[in-house]
Amino acid sequence: SKGETLLERARVVVENAEVWLPKLAAAEGPWADGREILGAGDASFVLEEAAKAALGAEKAARGAQTAVLEVLAEARRLKEAVGAIEGLEVLQARADTVAARAAQLKADTVDRQSKSQMRDVVQAVVAAEVADR
Repeated sequence: SKGETLLERARVVVENAEVWLPKLAAAEGPWADGREILGAGDASFVLEEAAKAALGAEKAARGAQTAVLEVLAEARRLKEAVGAIEGLEVLQARADTVAARAAQLKADTVDRQSKSQMRDVVQAVVAAEVADR
């Protein structure tokens, strides 16, 4: 049926976005124990990887959200596809979950980058003060 076809089209796009969920979780891994600042050697690479994961997931989620909205609009126009609307709304919520997780990682990464840079500045100041003594 037309409704099943629309549902399948949206499901594929959302599942492609959900591929990013484990990547987002992995990017959060270094901070899983509650610490917010990593060692100087690790911080730059880990923060860069987290930023890449957030950006990739954000793009995929945005694409899925747009695709689901388009399919939902089409389903609402077609009488024979009305039965798929509930399933499409579930898919919309799943795409929104990926978007929210990506946005949270992006915000957390910016915050962590600031903290890391602040730590580097403080260490440089302390080193300069020690050198002047």
